[in-house]
Amino acid sequence: MLNGLFTLRGAWDKVREDPVLKFIVVAVICYGMATFEGPMLSLKNVNAISHYSDWTVAHVHIGALGWNGFLTFGMMYWLIPKMFNTTLFSRKLAGTHFLIGTLGIILYAVPMYWAAFRSYFMMSAFTPKASCSTSLLMWCSKWCLFMRCVPLAAPFIWQACF
Repeated sequence: MLNGLFTLRGAWDKVREDPVLKFIVVAVICYGMATFEGPMLSLKNVNAISHYSDWTVAHVHIGALGWNGFLTFGMMYWLIPKMFNTTLFSRKLAGTHFLIGTLGIILYAVPMYWAAFRSYFMMSAFTPKASCSTSLLMWCSKWCLFMRCVPLAAPFIWQACF
């Protein structure tokens, strides 16, 4: 993964403009993430979180949609114009395809990772006698406090991104 990203050292300005490079960069990042995450899931502590949850599903879809899908479209956007000796029909449309695909993967995978952690914490909050411990209540109160702060931070996040 690092080799793929270091190949672009000094050419990151081209990534902003070229839809083919955008697809390939995100594909390489998804490949690196899925490849790092796979062996991590074999560790005992991480497997305790991921085993009965949606983590594995999110992991597989990051690899399949991110790596295979984005690499396929990046190759198609490069290869088809070369085969027919023409230019890309619409770079703006390819960029829109990239944004929709990236947002789709993020909106699919992040909630599944979040659900994996939530289900792990909720399962671990019960005692062997099937009664709820106080850690679940404490966790819920921290969650509510966090969610009250998110709308306050949204304008700053928006300003930093755009």
